[in-house]
Amino acid sequence: MIEIARDGKIVPADNIASGETTALLADALRLVLDAQAEGSALDDEEYQLHGALVRYLESSL
Repeated sequence: MIEIARDGKIVPADNIASGETTALLADALRLVLDAQAEGSALDDEEYQLHGALVRYLESSL
């Protein structure tokens, strides 16, 4: 809203296909798994998913 007021034009927010949304969701899921690991150990599938998320996030930097 501040940008619109300052610039005087409306620019639609478009992060479709930019990967940003996917990276945000992947990071959120990684954080959930990190929090879950604090209370108890991850099972094999969760551990593999966590590793895949970390690799994906590192490659998208």
